[in-house]
Amino acid sequence: MAFSDSVASWRDRFSISGWALLPLRLFLGFTMVYAGFLKISDRTFLDASNPASMQAQMLHAMKSSPLSALLPHIYEHAALFGWLISLGEVAVGVSLLLGIWVRLGAVGGFLLSFSFFLTVSWGTTPYFFGPDIVFMFAFIPLVLAGDGGVWSLASSIRAAVVRTSNLPNRPVEQIAPAKLAEVDRRVLLRTGGVAVGAGLIAVAVGVIARSFGGSSSSTTAAKTTPTPSTSASSSASVSPSASASPTPTDKPSGTKVATTSQVAVGTAFAFDAPDGSPAFMVQPQAGTYMAWSRVCTHEGCTVDFDGGQSQFACPCHGATFSEDTGDCTGGPGQGPLQKYTVVKAGNDLYVA
Repeated sequence: MAFSDSVASWRDRFSISGWALLPLRLFLGFTMVYAGFLKISDRTFLDASNPASMQAQMLHAMKSSPLSALLPHIYEHAALFGWLISLGEVAVGVSLLLGIWVRLGAVGGFLLSFSFFLTVSWGTTPYFFGPDIVFMFAFIPLVLAGDGGVWSLASSIRAAVVRTSNLPNRPVEQIAPAKLAEVDRRVLLRTGGVAVGAGLIAVAVGVIARSFGGSSSSTTAAKTTPTPSTSASSSASVSPSASASPTPTDKPSGTKVATTSQVAVGTAFAFDAPDGSPAFMVQPQAGTYMAWSRVCTHEGCTVDFDGGQSQFACPCHGATFSEDTGDCTGGPGQGPLQKYTVVKAGNDLYVA
């Protein structure tokens, strides 16, 4: 059934799989294009210093994902994989929206969702809190049924090719295979050209949006490049004091992570804690430096820093945490963020 086909009633239409699956197909198509555009146009997506970047999410996933042995190799080529994911999402969305190679697009969407489920959503409990498993199963009906010829550019192209091919008015099984192969070849070339053209336009729009997107919106005061670690995180010692200044003869303990100029009041500096966990250094008040884990105590997502509200916010389920105490101030957080001891030596900041 192509665009021009009609049925007696809406009830009859939705007894056909193509019409019944059309709302799901359009929703998934729009969502995938939107997700791809967000990644392409967002300069922070591949900014390793940003807590919401692909690199930060992979670092967190390495601790629990069943793909933890593979993720360090992907991390080394984060830019390549980031672009492949972005372009893959756009390609899947264009396929579903236009009705071109819908089964193939749905397989791509399923594989993308499955990979997200095995990485960023793997630790979500209960499992239905994670969106990726839902998207994964949502693609399966389209893998099985395709577009059903409804609102399908591929069906319209095939109908046009058949009309101009002078095929005999016989059942398909009585038409010469060579004639059918020629129709399939022409349909493949035309649908492929449309798919490539639509994909290039979509990517061009995303790149233009990226070029006008301005500088990175990272909340870090300066960039640091985290390094992957597959070892399990260990408990860091917690000190009641937010910061300490040793005497000139003291030898600072811990790992130097920043300088005072990199941690301005009202900003957060991203770094890797000694135990390998992603963390934030903040200065709530002038001269007071504190360090908190970026791992949400609810389901382990990576929190962001909201300087305007002086708090950390989890993008997964909405938990919020105080910048001053690390305590959960809203949402489903299970206790405060892990705290690290900060030692100030001159203009250098160390974390134990």
